Amino acid sequence: MFGGWACDGDDHWTVELIREWWADRDRLVEWIDRDLRVWSAAAEVQGDDGQLGGYSDACNGRVEYSAYIAGSLHDDLRAYGFWVAEGARPGVSICFRRSDANALKM
Repeated sequence: MFGGWACDGDDHWTVELIREWWADRDRLVEWIDRDLRVWSAAAEVQGDDGQLGGYSDACNGRVEYSAYIAGSLHDDLRAYGFWVAEGARPGVSICFRRSDANALKM
């Protein structure tokens, strides 16, 4: 029932894969920038008064994601890498490890 998207990522990500994803982030930023340029150009042609060709929500999401990549994502990925490697959050003196949580599943 819960084997879908985003339910088992910890079983598939490794610290090395996280590092590879981070090293390739410029490709993601370029994709975001390209979409924003295309949507902005479409909005100008259509004269839709800032609605960005009907993609204003998607544009806002892309802008926020781009800011996240440039901002705190690095720290979040470091913490996630620790979680993947150690099964616990960094900086917690008494850790509730992922393996302990799995033992409690019903």
